[in-house]
Amino acid sequence: MSLVYYWITDATTTYTFRCTTFSLATIVDWFNLCRDICVSEWEKRDKMGGPGCTVQIDESLFKGKRKYNRGRYQTGDKKVSESEDSDSDSDKENYVSSAKNYGNRISGPWVFGLCQTINGILEQRFFIVEKRDANTLLPIIQNEVLKGTTIHSDQWKAYSKLPDHGYVHETVNHSVNFIDPTSGAHTQTIECLWRHVKVRCSIKSSGASSLLERQLIEAWWRSLHKANLLSSFLHGVAKLN
Repeated sequence: MSLVYYWITDATTTYTFRCTTFSLATIVDWFNLCRDICVSEWEKRDKMGGPGCTVQIDESLFKGKRKYNRGRYQTGDKKVSESEDSDSDSDKENYVSSAKNYGNRISGPWVFGLCQTINGILEQRFFIVEKRDANTLLPIIQNEVLKGTTIHSDQWKAYSKLPDHGYVHETVNHSVNFIDPTSGAHTQTIECLWRHVKVRCSIKSSGASSLLERQLIEAWWRSLHKANLLSSFLHGVAKLN
């Protein structure tokens, strides 16, 4: 129960190790077991949005960053091929195969995100994707978002056919405005979420780990149960058993 408490309070594994007598391996295992509750609920999720609702979408590259551009990344040298062209947004960086000073840059993976606010709850969903083309992103949107939903996005070309699939699509040109002056469309909410999610997953210091998919599902679960994490977790345990 003590490990469950530390997981519920969003403590890091390092902090939990310092505060308990458990080994780091045990803590990592138990934190991952706690995520089973999140995964169980994730598999039963409903679609987002609906007529009159707005969902924001965006993509971000989850790669590490070296301090002062010096030294190797903590996870070593990795390469992930990415042939998609990047748009003008600063967060959508092109893949770079080698660093200027020492070692190769850690690149990827790309993560596609959706969010909506309903009754004061900001639901957020994230999906690891290998490409950012229409063939990859449109099926995710169709699987996660109800038709008739208003979708706000930037002008990334993969989203251009959303109206053909039953969605109201409003865009913002980030090279000109943060908020479209005509429609009011913006992606500021989902863009703010990227920083929080990357901090939670230690992307800047360590890059993406093999647990990233489960960490992203955990972020979704916490976004829904922020006001009552412990009771939601215990209720999830009861349903799982």
